Amino acid sequence: MKWDQKNYWFAPSAGEEAWSPEGRPGWYWEIVAKAAEAASPQLTPGLDDLAQLNIAVPSVFRALAEVLGVTCPEVLPDLRGRVVPMSPEGISLLARLNSTLPAGRTWDDYLTLADIKDLGSGDAARERAARAKIESLPKDVLFPGTDETPTPALSRARVVAVHRDIMTDRLPADVRYQLTLSADRHGPARRHLLAHELMHAHSALGCGLQDVSTEVDEAYTEVLARLVTDTLTAVEAGVARPGLATDRQAQEKVATEAQYNVFVADSKGAEQAKGALRYQKNVWALVRPALTPARDAYVRAQMESYFSGKTPGGSPVTASVVHVSTPGAGSAQPLPGRGGLQQAPVHLYMPDDGAADYHLLVVPGPPAHAVLIDCGCDDRARGGVVVAELRELFQRVLPTAPDGRRHLEAVVISRAVPRRYNMLTAATHELSVGAVHHTSPAQAYDALSLDGGIPASEWLKEHDAREFPAAFSTLKRPLLTAGAAGVHVLGAHLDGSARGHAGASGSAVLLVTYGGLRLLLVSDADTAAAQSVEKILKGAGAPAVFTPPASLAVVTGRPTSEAGKRWPWTQGLPAQFGPPVRDHHSGQPRRVVVAAVPDDGPSECGAVFSTVGHEAVYGHVAEEAGNG
Repeated sequence: MKWDQKNYWFAPSAGEEAWSPEGRPGWYWEIVAKAAEAASPQLTPGLDDLAQLNIAVPSVFRALAEVLGVTCPEVLPDLRGRVVPMSPEGISLLARLNSTLPAGRTWDDYLTLADIKDLGSGDAARERAARAKIESLPKDVLFPGTDETPTPALSRARVVAVHRDIMTDRLPADVRYQLTLSADRHGPARRHLLAHELMHAHSALGCGLQDVSTEVDEAYTEVLARLVTDTLTAVEAGVARPGLATDRQAQEKVATEAQYNVFVADSKGAEQAKGALRYQKNVWALVRPALTPARDAYVRAQMESYFSGKTPGGSPVTASVVHVSTPGAGSAQPLPGRGGLQQAPVHLYMPDDGAADYHLLVVPGPPAHAVLIDCGCDDRARGGVVVAELRELFQRVLPTAPDGRRHLEAVVISRAVPRRYNMLTAATHELSVGAVHHTSPAQAYDALSLDGGIPASEWLKEHDAREFPAAFSTLKRPLLTAGAAGVHVLGAHLDGSARGHAGASGSAVLLVTYGGLRLLLVSDADTAAAQSVEKILKGAGAPAVFTPPASLAVVTGRPTSEAGKRWPWTQGLPAQFGPPVRDHHSGQPRRVVVAAVPDDGPSECGAVFSTVGHEAVYGHVAEEAGNG
């Protein structure tokens, strides 16, 4: 199968994966054409990697500014001096450094270029002194423990540390540090690795979009690195000319000859195949919507943010209002938050029917973002009615994709039981759908779909869905973002179900953060899952849910009766928060509870819960939000 025949994506059966020219947006080729033409006179034969990058990087930055209209990034001085060959032990220590920084701080407050050079110097005394300085850094800058993950290279403090064996002209002996399947392509693969890490170094504070999402940050980093590599490849292939922007034959030549980095071994746990391009799913998530020019504005805004650190579309959200309502409920007026702060409403739609399970999170724009978490119903007799309600809701509240369809930016399925997914196929019919994540293997989603449609297992495959690895958790970074909202996985497969076969059904417990708001979606978690999440939320680096800076906590789900007694919401909250109560329909512990997080100052969040005949508002008392 060619790469452009199925969603521009495939796992190679042999050799290395290729990125077809059709998979690159028009603005991408415009940037490569302009950058290659500008760099070509200076790229004389015999230049080493860093000399080539020293020419290509500023050429790409200038073309990026001209084509996308972003502020032209400044090139860091002395790129050669910022690349430091290092032992695996030194890289492992640097990997423990937080990739984002405390508010108001820069890397200059903690490390210098000289410190990192000392760590890679090969001089025992200098390395010992540098290690001691790094290990003395605060816990919010240096994470405890060790990082044993084999890392070919990384960027911290605007410096690139590279495994020493990679910087030679031979393929590293250790397969974990090889970047290509072909020994004679090691040089170009190394050059691309350096381009990738230098993009990290050039990003805002050296942190880019890491505070938004590691996945998003890596997508922009790799696209920028490929712009650099394609620029150099266009010159080497003799097609560095303005016509490259539209010349498909020349583009094919660049796409065929460009050398990126690939995985050199299969790993099911890491979702990688031998020969598959590294970061390809990140790149595809970025460029797929951008293949339509109408989405260029969104890419432009995030690219600007990648280099400047400024939030696209205005200042960061400092206060929020949450509307929680059922599909048929009228609009409720939100209560005001703290005076003078920016109010940015977020809408959470959920059913008032105890048999149905879904959460639709909509963050208003521009651009607006929407995430669907679960989509199923226990009552097959009512399934058609609920599907119709949900379709109407989607048409009413979802943002519009460039092709005119309503768009879901992401779908997350928290458990492989029918009530979590059996409406998915029918309800999302004719929608544009972005990233899809799920627990349990895809073949476990074998229940009949309500109201017609293909089995959910086939739907997941069609949408390139990704299964959470075992014990998956994203405490440090969100799994995905929807505007200013982040979706974290506190834990996947928490009930310890066996994995790798149909029927596995481990629960995923999700957390949505938005300003001071915390939405905890607990799925069908059992007692073991409750204990696991309690431990997670008390651990180092855990996001605040029931303590400041969180100011409003909303908990929904169907934990078992025993698990309901053990959840973290039963501890450390105001006495009037009370124990879980029964859902009116299912008899399970209550599906919605809300509480203001105790603090000395006024709350930063307002909330209106609109269900059928019931309303709960924030304050220092928690009330039941009807049966929804």
